Amino acid sequence: MPEREPKFYPVTHVGVEDVLSVRPDLVARLQALTDDEMSEIANDVGEAIMDTYWIALETVLDLRFPQIGKRVVSTVTPTSNTDSQ
Repeated sequence: MPEREPKFYPVTHVGVEDVLSVRPDLVARLQALTDDEMSEIANDVGEAIMDTYWIALETVLDLRFPQIGKRVVSTVTPTSNTDSQ
């Protein structure tokens, strides 16, 4: 079988080989995916990575610069439920 050029997809640059190495139990199903299906997986992974990035960024900033986090928190005012009164 001739060796294929690795395919990478936008957003996260997920390669089919990356997916196969993570889930070797799904090799047959993963190899049957179309380019569109791989693009969807790449987009889903990209969204998960961005969510994780923002959580990690917030955590690191809070740990490295706790005064910034306190300043941001102190500017947030809770909304009261005065409309229902």
